[in-house]
Amino acid sequence: MDAKARLFLLKLGNLLVHHHVFLVKEDIFFLYLDELESLLENPVDMTELIEKRKKEHAEHEKMSNLPKYFGVPEPAQLKEAEKYMGAIEENDANSEHSIKGLASSSGTYTGKVKVISNTKEFSKLEKGDVLVCKTTTPLWTTLFQTAGAVITDAGGILSHSAIIAREYEIPAVVGTKISTDKLKDGDMVMVDGTNGIVTLLNE
Repeated sequence: MDAKARLFLLKLGNLLVHHHVFLVKEDIFFLYLDELESLLENPVDMTELIEKRKKEHAEHEKMSNLPKYFGVPEPAQLKEAEKYMGAIEENDANSEHSIKGLASSSGTYTGKVKVISNTKEFSKLEKGDVLVCKTTTPLWTTLFQTAGAVITDAGGILSHSAIIAREYEIPAVVGTKISTDKLKDGDMVMVDGTNGIVTLLNE
C-alpha cells in the first residue's frame, strides 16, 4: 500500500467513524475489501468484530512458533506459493555470518539493526537503521521513511514489506524465517536486496 492509498483509506475511515461503524479511523485496516465495500453502502456497527481482530493480531505478534502454512495445499501448489509468499523452511544457505531470504527490493545497504516487535516499539527506529521484524502491515508504512533497509521473517515478493520497500527504493530481504531470532539491536549488517542475502558484520 502506497502513501496515497493509505491517506485515501484513512479518509474513508473518518467517514465510517462518523457513521458509528468503528471508533477510530485506523480501524479500517482490520477490514477486508468486501466488508469495506458493503459498509460504504450500508454502515453497521463493526466495533465488536474489530476488537476481536485486534486481539487476534496482538496474539499473532507474540507467537514465536508460527505454523508452516495454513490449510492443506498440494506440494506443487505450495512450491509455487513459496515464490510469492516466502519459504516455509529455514534456508540451507544460512551460515553463522549470513542469512538467506528472498530478494525483494534491489540495492545494498549497511547499517545498524533495530528489531521491532510491535507498534509500541516504533520509536526505537532511528534514521538509517535497518528495520528487522516478523512482517509488516499498513500500520508500519511510516517506518519505511526512516529505515535504510528492511529484513523480515515472513513474506514474499508481493508482501506488504517488499512492495513498500520498492516504493521507497530501499533494499529489502524478506522471508528469512530467522532474522528476528538471529539478529539483535545494534548488530551491523549488510543487506543485499538484489541477491536476498543479509551479512553480519560484527567482529
